[in-house]
Formats: sequence, structure tokens, C-alpha cells
Amino acid sequence: MFRKSVAAAVALFLCVGSLFAGEHQGRVKSVDTTKGTITITVGRRPDTKEMTFTIPKDAKFTTTNKDLAEKLTTEGLKNEIFTKTGRQAPRVTIVTEGEKETVKEIKVSTGRRRPQQ
Repeated sequence: MFRKSVAAAVALFLCVGSLFAGEHQGRVKSVDTTKGTITITVGRRPDTKEMTFTIPKDAKFTTTNKDLAEKLTTEGLKNEIFTKTGRQAPRVTIVTEGEKETVKEIKVSTGRRRPQQ
């Protein structure tokens, strides 16, 4: 009986926690470093929409490129990769948390694919 109630509590915790977390994938449309915001285009044409997020100072930047990861950690939104637009704009995944969708992490894709083995 105790095991079932613990398992139910854990399942409830995981379900409720996932309701308040989200991931938004898209291309960077614009970055305002003075306001600390990033606007991304989500979806495919003709059903695209723009989403704007305020990036807090403690947001984590990640990427698979080690050199870029070090620069993103120190420079954040001021990095030159965020100045590219159009098809050259980086793809990002913005991980949010909570009802107000506070940004916790920005995953940057450099567009380079791994060679097939």
C-alpha cells in the first residue's frame, strides 16, 4: 500500500512539473541586448508565429560546439551568432519554466551536422 502511494505521488509530481515547463523551437528573428529579449519564429510557413522571451542573467546557454559554448557562456545574447538573420539565423530551443514561462536555458544549434558513419 505504501509503495503504491509513493509511486502515485511521484507520478503526480512529474505530471504537474511537466505542465509548467516548455520547450519552444525556432529560428532567431531578432535580439535586443539592451532589453535582454530574443524573438524567435516558430513553426513552418504559412503557419509561423513569433514569440518573444525575456532572457534573465542566470539563463544557461548550451551548444554542441565547444568553442561556441565558451563564448556563449561569457557573452550571452551579445555573441555574433545572434546577429545572423534569415536562413543563416541559428536554430534555438528555449526551455522555459513556470506559469510565466521564465527562460532557464537556450540551446543553440550551429547548423553543422555530424558526418554519417
